[in-house]
Amino acid sequence: MRWSATGVVEAAVAERLLSADDEDLTAAARRRVADPCLLPADDAEPDADERVAALAATLALRRHGRGRDLRDVRLLIGSGGVLRHTAPDRAARILAAPLCDHAGGWPLPRAATVVVDRDHVLAAAGLLAAEHPSAAVPLLRQRLPTVPSISH
Repeated sequence: MRWSATGVVEAAVAERLLSADDEDLTAAARRRVADPCLLPADDAEPDADERVAALAATLALRRHGRGRDLRDVRLLIGSGGVLRHTAPDRAARILAAPLCDHAGGWPLPRAATVVVDRDHVLAAAGLLAAEHPSAAVPLLRQRLPTVPSISH
């Protein structure tokens, strides 16, 4: 599912991940929807990108994991512009957020390796997988770099 930044903020409020009176993040989300090519004008903008992305990742894991035991999940793949264009430590914080979300109500992955699809290889590997798995697997292993681990 693809959400706009404002959709993420609204869903995060509905799921009680964010207070409805967080006006700074709401305003930042609106700026991103109004200008999808927005580049950071100050130090606060990358922080807002990180917060919205971490909320989106948490919401996505909640939606995909609802009612499932995720303890044995071994791989978490992050994709999207914020993750592709940010420093590895910031990507690690974004993707650590859903792995620390104990309020979701189900067991979280115990030891998932976290990677970022910086080169858009998931789609290509998916197309190759059925008929050419011997090409798809090495492609993913080579082109999906792990991010620094953050304890959760």
